[in-house]
Amino acid sequence: PYEGPVDLVRRAAKRGLPSASLSTLMGTLQGMAERSVKSPQLRQFLGRFATYAGASPWQASAVFSLIPYLEHAEGIFHAEGGAGALAEALAKAVMRLGVDVRLGQRVSWSREGSQYQVGTERFDGLIVGADPLAHLGREAEQLTLSGYVAFYEAPTRLELPHHTVGFARDYRHEFDELFAGRVPEDLTVYVCHATASDATMSAPGRSGVYVMVNAPTVTDAATATKLREGL
Repeated sequence: PYEGPVDLVRRAAKRGLPSASLSTLMGTLQGMAERSVKSPQLRQFLGRFATYAGASPWQASAVFSLIPYLEHAEGIFHAEGGAGALAEALAKAVMRLGVDVRLGQRVSWSREGSQYQVGTERFDGLIVGADPLAHLGREAEQLTLSGYVAFYEAPTRLELPHHTVGFARDYRHEFDELFAGRVPEDLTVYVCHATASDATMSAPGRSGVYVMVNAPTVTDAATATKLREGL
């Protein structure tokens, strides 16, 4: 558990100088898992959290181990109605504060001194949902993992839990293939059945199921179509 830098150093110091050095260097998430747990299944489970940032556990920092700790210690929360309901509530809240929300408009922007020029208007602040690497002229750098998502409706209410992960037999090979731009034959599959926790997420007597697998990142439509067919 990370409760501040002083607490981190204190905990590491109790385990001796070698441990303190390891804590400072951090290392990778996979390395931390191999040092900390013996179970191959638990190591695979811990490595899963690297995908939250589109990374491989063999490359991601061990700091990602904070995520499973926080989920275990503090729990996982679901907003009734799903993430879409959360976005709608946020939009209503900012509009009550006087924010002018405009949707479906194409604009260009530029920095003008301490302000931003957006179309014909100027603003003090700007939030851009574009690719930050492209904006910085770094679009040639390696991209993170992508994902393939499918939504299904079942004609009956399923007995699935809210979250299910079916892991690939060879996790390392899966990531090697993905970062080489190929779809692995054996994929890790994540299934979200939010109806298990929130009945409003699907029609009465039915279930909505969200299925996702990791996929290599592509930048052209032809390759994307080929990958979809492979998946």
